[in-house]
Amino acid sequence: YASVAAAKAGIAAAAPAKSARGKKDFTLWDRIFGTNNSRVQTNTATSKAYNKQRALEQESATKLARQGVLNLFSLLKARYTSVEEKRQLAILFSMISSPDLQPVREVRGLLGEIDNG
Repeated sequence: YASVAAAKAGIAAAAPAKSARGKKDFTLWDRIFGTNNSRVQTNTATSKAYNKQRALEQESATKLARQGVLNLFSLLKARYTSVEEKRQLAILFSMISSPDLQPVREVRGLLGEIDNG
């Protein structure tokens, strides 16, 4: 026991407490090969709701990350104004590998400024 109070509560309890650690989510392996059958037969509505929630969380995280990239682009664009500096900014932001995060329109506009500059 972690403390005297916990020990007294444990001794005075009418029945032992059940631990939640024994419950684990099923894995892909369990779904494919049918092991752990009691856990595999989950409610499809629950799993669909879980998947929908995960998709919403992922979309929210992507939007937040994109906004961060756009904020950084704006700050750097205001700071670096020469033609060569703008070219380097365009190169820098074109190296972002995720298409969801890459500021394509902003880089295209920056390249247009360089050409007309």
